[in-house]
Amino acid sequence: MKTKALVKIAQQLIDNVKKEQIDEIESLKVILKELKKKKRLLKEKLENEKDTDKCLDIQRKLDVLSSQRKKGLSLIKKLNKTES
Repeated sequence: MKTKALVKIAQQLIDNVKKEQIDEIESLKVILKELKKKKRLLKEKLENEKDTDKCLDIQRKLDVLSSQRKKGLSLIKKLNKTES
């Protein structure tokens, strides 16, 4: 193969990888928005709840959502860093 053909193939591979990363970032953003919405709803429930057992359960769910969002945000940062 000639050099131009090899460069063209390499460029196509790089473009495919970038497109996959962009798609993954977009899907992560959608998921993070949903998690944020759930977190906000759980915070409202926690404020209105009087039963301590239910409060602890809601707080545990909030902690899980927070850690999931942090992992998602760090993954987006990592993908953005490798993209550029």
